Amino acid sequence: MINIFILAIFLIVNLLISQIYFKRYLNIPIKSKGILSKERKRGFQLAEAGFFVIFLYIHFFVLNEGYFPLTVRIAPIIGFFVLLNFNRGLELWLTDRDSKAYYHDWLAAFIMSIFFAVLAAGHHL
Repeated sequence: MINIFILAIFLIVNLLISQIYFKRYLNIPIKSKGILSKERKRGFQLAEAGFFVIFLYIHFFVLNEGYFPLTVRIAPIIGFFVLLNFNRGLELWLTDRDSKAYYHDWLAAFIMSIFFAVLAAGHHL
């Protein structure tokens, strides 16, 4: 129950910073592109595909070999989304630095990392 409450707090903080501060006050647009978008660079698409393959391998083959605690079981999921958001932010930073749209992706990666750290610390206390 406390984990859901913590997740809700992090979600609200992410939305407040991203939608209100970045989007309204700083006028930083959100630029989202799918993995197969023609506007994306090939190297970043391949990196995302590689992250996905590694995530599937860890999730279906490594974690099925025994009992693992909750933090170990959700680490690949959170790690995948952190890497995905960081990769997309890096792509926007390299290709369209003036729009500062990469702030949204890097904020999401940072918030997910902090959430996992708090969840892992709370699980071990």
